[in-house]
Amino acid sequence: MFIKYLTKKKYFFFYKYKKKANVNILNLNKKNYFFSKINILFKLLKL
Repeated sequence: MFIKYLTKKKYFFFYKYKKKANVNILNLNKKNYFFSKINILFKLLKL
């Protein structure tokens, strides 16, 4: 549930700022989002 909430929040953030960002910046944000999601999963597994 917690991870789903975070992903929805992130998707809303990307949808909100998609039009302002360039393609390169958007791709960078997607990579950062992917890595941050992995980090959250590892943190939850450690707990």
